[in-house]
Amino acid sequence: SAKRMLKECIANNTISLDSDEEEEDGKGSESEFLTFSLLCHASMLCIETPVRGQCCTHLQCFDLRNYLYTNNVVSAGRWKCPYCENFVSVRDLVHCGLFQAILDDVVDKVEPGVRDKVRVNADGTWQLLGENKLRYKK
Repeated sequence: SAKRMLKECIANNTISLDSDEEEEDGKGSESEFLTFSLLCHASMLCIETPVRGQCCTHLQCFDLRNYLYTNNVVSAGRWKCPYCENFVSVRDLVHCGLFQAILDDVVDKVEPGVRDKVRVNADGTWQLLGENKLRYKK
């Protein structure tokens, strides 16, 4: 299951979890979690088929269809991961079952630009976060 997969990654130190540095009370939190965007970096629409490079060290995924479409045009930045900028050929793409399970669970509640981030906790649970907060005020 997706929860088991996440717990194995944490146990094997494949990934590390960060404490929340932006808690409402400003004191931080003892709980550990990861926060992911559910939007494709290119289209800013909800990811449909979550993939990432086999050698990527991050868990954030991008949308397969948009990755293939944007790399159809020859350019210097062709076939690079949009997050870590490592070279990622089509053969190196892997479908992420954890990300797919999260999407399947919350996709009907996602609102691009409003409610599009998910928090994955160390115990393997996840939750769609409330409305996005502006990082700065005018």
